[in-house]
Amino acid sequence: MAPLPTLLLSLLLGRASSAALQPPTSAAPGAGCKFVILRHGETNHNADGIIQGSSDVSVLTDKGKEQARRAGEQLAELYQEGSISKVFVSPLSRARDTLELCRKTAPLPTGEIVLADLREVDLWDWEGRNKADLRRERPDEYEAWKGQPLLFSVSGKKPIVDLWARARNVWREIHSQVPEDPSSGTILVVCHSGIGQALLSTALGEDERSFRRRALPNCGAVELEWIDGYVASTDGGVASMDSDCLANRWRWLIPNTSEWTLCEAQGLSSTERVTASLPSRRES
Repeated sequence: MAPLPTLLLSLLLGRASSAALQPPTSAAPGAGCKFVILRHGETNHNADGIIQGSSDVSVLTDKGKEQARRAGEQLAELYQEGSISKVFVSPLSRARDTLELCRKTAPLPTGEIVLADLREVDLWDWEGRNKADLRRERPDEYEAWKGQPLLFSVSGKKPIVDLWARARNVWREIHSQVPEDPSSGTILVVCHSGIGQALLSTALGEDERSFRRRALPNCGAVELEWIDGYVASTDGGVASMDSDCLANRWRWLIPNTSEWTLCEAQGLSSTERVTASLPSRRES
């Protein structure tokens, strides 16, 4: 039998080693304020290659309806009843119809809040046009639409620049209505591809040049988390959320759940956040 002092020392060292391997409790999943951003299901315009923008004439296809029902089932698998405490939704029917179909299979609260700024990107006289026709008739504009968001212009407007500004306004509005207390539950935001990308990017401190870096598929969803409540930005740089905050981490949620990715812009200056927001490649 080992002498008592040696035995005690071994036990103490074992406990210290075990404790050192434990993750910090503040970063444990479920510890912070979570937001889920969900895109609507496929529409007839999605299927036919028609630009929708913020128009409200397209409808969900049978495939889109099934995508919405499946998204609801996945939300039900991921969140217990009562876990999703509040819902924000775009005023456009394709998003609202998606929410109603999700509600048939997911334990979502009623009384959703409709925010006008959650509508899709405003594309002005492009709306209702066939993508193939626009590519042929306006090749320079179409190329900018696909890969040069800061230069993209329609009807004298800058749609992506305007979209990013609107996304920051949405976060300010949502944060003003949602308590920082993690026990308040997960917040669901049902919207569109463009505004969904803008919400994710602005929450990560990325500017318009990150457009198309993380395109949401129909009924695709991402999850964002503020681990210790809302972390205020230290300045009002162009890539920041002004006086609001940056998320700590994010992950793909639907259709497949990924590992968490830390927000690279946390603790960076506005200039560093602009640099960090540059995509490594352009998506066509």
